Formats: sequence, C-alpha cells, structure tokens
Amino acid sequence: MKIIDKEDLRLVGVHLQCENLSEYQIEIPKAQQNLQSLMNKIEHIISPTIFYGVHKADADETEDGYWKCVAVERYENIPEGLVTLTIPQGRYSVLLHTGSAKDIHHTYNHLHKQIEEAGLEIEMSRWTIEEYNFNQPTDHNINMKVQIHEPIKY
Repeated sequence: MKIIDKEDLRLVGVHLQCENLSEYQIEIPKAQQNLQSLMNKIEHIISPTIFYGVHKADADETEDGYWKCVAVERYENIPEGLVTLTIPQGRYSVLLHTGSAKDIHHTYNHLHKQIEEAGLEIEMSRWTIEEYNFNQPTDHNINMKVQIHEPIKY
C-alpha cells in the first residue's frame, strides 16, 4: 500500500446502474466494449490505454452505480450516450490487484485492513478509482491488473 495525492480527474464514459453485483459483472465488460468502440469520437483523451472504473460507497441517487471511463484534458463535444464526471483532487491509499475480476473484493478487503492498521480512515463520500492499463498483455478476465485508489481522509 502506498499513499498518493491525485489532481482533479476529468472522465468521459458510461454510467451503469445495476440491481446487484452479478448484473455489474455482466454489464461492465459490455460498457468497456462500448467505450472502446467510441474512442475515436472522444476528444482530448490523455491516454487511450488507461481506463477507469469509479464508484462511491456513500452515493446519492445520481452518484449511485459504476462508471467506466477514460480521462480527458477537457470536456468538448461529448459523444451521445456518454457522460462526464469530475473527480476532485484528493489523497488515496493505493494497492495493485492482480487476478480475476471476481476476486477483486479480496484485494479491497486487504487494502481496507492496511488502511485501518495505518491509523487512516476511508472517506466514504469520495470516489474510489480503479485504474486499468489495457496496454499490459494480460487476460483481463483471469489475470487483470488494476490499481485500486481508495480515498482516505487527510
């Protein structure tokens, strides 16, 4: 686990709102494919191989769900069907997950334990960020690599 400070993150992507975890496991890969098919229409992308998944533990109705996105320098001419989301700057505890998407909750549990042991506290009202690098040669269903950024209180 490491602690980092991140600047504002401007995202363009797909917002999913599902009934349960099983539905998210079906819909997130579809959202990823949809986003990849629209990449040539999204302007000002910072890195075409870095994708983000974001969610908030303590979310209101409009924030509930999961976003699959790419980061952009600025918002301009957003393609129809995609949304924007700005994650304000903040401090994060970061841990790398390597393995199946279905096992990512184990990495989250490990990270939460490390945060607690370090005397830190998760800020539930801020966005959790998952950073996926699709430039790495891995099978993302079996051996994906995701940097989990859990927001912590200053």
